[in-house]
Amino acid sequence: MISFKEFRPDGNTPIYLQIVDYVRRGIAFGGIPDGDELPSRRALSVLLGINPNTVQRAFGMLEEEGLISSSHGVTSTVTAPPRRVEELREEFLASDVKAAAAMLKRSGLSLRAFRRLFDLHFEIDDLLDLVKEEHVDLRSRVDCMRVGSEPQKLRNGVDPVIRPFFDVMQEFFPRVRPVFRIRQIRKCLHVEFFKMDMIL
Repeated sequence: MISFKEFRPDGNTPIYLQIVDYVRRGIAFGGIPDGDELPSRRALSVLLGINPNTVQRAFGMLEEEGLISSSHGVTSTVTAPPRRVEELREEFLASDVKAAAAMLKRSGLSLRAFRRLFDLHFEIDDLLDLVKEEHVDLRSRVDCMRVGSEPQKLRNGVDPVIRPFFDVMQEFFPRVRPVFRIRQIRKCLHVEFFKMDMIL
């Protein structure tokens, strides 16, 4: 059964569209596997405190997309074809990358600075993999260097010019890292930078 415990309405988008996006994103990134059942329309409306017709509208859109199928209008199950799942992943990557690049552009971070920070982040990740587990102290010191997992004191001490990079990595990267290769994400971000006429 698909859980909606992590569903957080944002108040800016119609709730039925948020339900659709929640399920679509879950399917795309593996949180909702094929064959999973959705809560009944009545149960979900009670859980979210919304009108059952709102849930019905969301489920109807998901059915039209071929992502779920319903039996007698009561039980709905995820039935997303692999090709459609891949299409969803690409759609979300494009959307998330565009938002991340826009955030970085507003901060004034250059593409060159972004590239160096991005590469440094994963060089440190690789270094962590090489450090043996028994060297706990060394591992903790290296881990403190990681962008996105730095202690609050370290983050507060970061130059304001590059701080947006930390924010973007924490907001954007956890959503796409489990599915896409690092090079693919990096390339997509670079393309968005160029589209926005950022100076290399």
